[in-house]
Amino acid sequence: MQPVVVFELNEVPWRIVDWWVAANPASATAALLERSTQWTSVAPDEGHLSPWVTWPTVHRGVPNTVHGIGHFGQDTTQADAAAPTWWDRATKAGRRVGVFGLLHTNELPDDVDRYAFFVPDTFAPSPATHPAALESFQAFNLSMARASARNVSTAIDVAAARRFLLRAPRLGLRTSTVVRLVRQLLDERRDPKVRVRRRSYQSVLAFDLFVGQLRSTRPDAAAFFTNHVASAMHRYWAATFPGDYDPETFGFDAAWIDRWSDEIAEAMAHTDRMLDRLRRHCDATGAMLVVVSSMGQHAAQGTPVGRQLYLRDVDAFVADAGIDPAVVERRPAMDPHVNVQVADEQALDRLRRRLGALRIGERDLVWSEEDNGFVSMEFGQADGAIGTVTVDGQARTPAQLGLEVVEIEDEVASTGYHVPEGILCTYDPTADTSVDRSRRTVSTTAVAPLILDRLGVASEASTPDE
Repeated sequence: MQPVVVFELNEVPWRIVDWWVAANPASATAALLERSTQWTSVAPDEGHLSPWVTWPTVHRGVPNTVHGIGHFGQDTTQADAAAPTWWDRATKAGRRVGVFGLLHTNELPDDVDRYAFFVPDTFAPSPATHPAALESFQAFNLSMARASARNVSTAIDVAAARRFLLRAPRLGLRTSTVVRLVRQLLDERRDPKVRVRRRSYQSVLAFDLFVGQLRSTRPDAAAFFTNHVASAMHRYWAATFPGDYDPETFGFDAAWIDRWSDEIAEAMAHTDRMLDRLRRHCDATGAMLVVVSSMGQHAAQGTPVGRQLYLRDVDAFVADAGIDPAVVERRPAMDPHVNVQVADEQALDRLRRRLGALRIGERDLVWSEEDNGFVSMEFGQADGAIGTVTVDGQARTPAQLGLEVVEIEDEVASTGYHVPEGILCTYDPTADTSVDRSRRTVSTTAVAPLILDRLGVASEASTPDE
């Protein structure tokens, strides 16, 4: 058995990694890749590609046609029985595993005492963690994530921040991270636009604590998820790679490009420091490092967005349809999606009728329904697509339906968007220095069996080399 550390770098493709390394040949990332076996991973999932679909494929070793997970907050009981996660298989085989922020871990498992540590994702309904000492961080993390879902909030939950900072040094928060964070806050006073970089600091703070747990608990396997580069790519791909777009339709001017052109690089600089620390840990412990994305991104929309429509008050939305809000539970979702669980069949039928009658501008609302009263709605309509909101042809104000038109601070929605091709590389400090960097194509279903194989746990699927 060999220990394994998994670094989930959400949605990052080789295009970004290679671009970063070319600009920073002396970086930790460049050094790591020199001794890493590399593949181009491909998501085999059908339908719309989203991280809440593609990460379960990585975690379970089967595509979405088997695991059936298509939304945050969805009941995964059937998926857990048919295709358990690699960490569930590992813990049941007696391995000690640490989980930190992986998607679809919004609740602590019933057998959490088997784990070295377990911190749920940022869609968790409560700050509960294992060990409980990490709860102060999770409470602060959740408050910041919810305040900055679309635009970055300048507000800070002072009470939550104070509770976290009092405990943080014992949990692994480094002085250098605090200095970098203070510098960020000072930079915001001089140049307010850089406050968008706060999104990365949730991952930076979390990573310090993850490494602290790695060192203190020495698990057989541990995994950490970060979305900070994906967030920057979605917004600022057009500023970094304006040549990727049709010049006839490209709508961003030189000032916008200059304003935001450093944001992906800034996010990758954080990644570089994380990879450096993980490599050092693996060198010291003999663990294998797995760096993986469940898919990638490439150039998408090249036009500015000034406003978007969001559903903010679910209670008002369902009450307007004659539904008691008490039977509708809001489930985790990433803006602009809204997911709900409806406990009453009559209420569910009324919601179906309301969603079928709702039009935003010239289009019907896009929504879907899964088993057991789970409903997912897609908002985020932009600028001219917002138009007049109508129900059964009758005009309504957004406020009447719990909707809000949000001004977008950086005038962008998604200039980069999802593609099946991502990255997979493994660094093994115990192996021969000669590695395969040819980047053959491999399905993301191969990642879970790769991890389990190193842990000495039987898996039904195949590893990348088989």
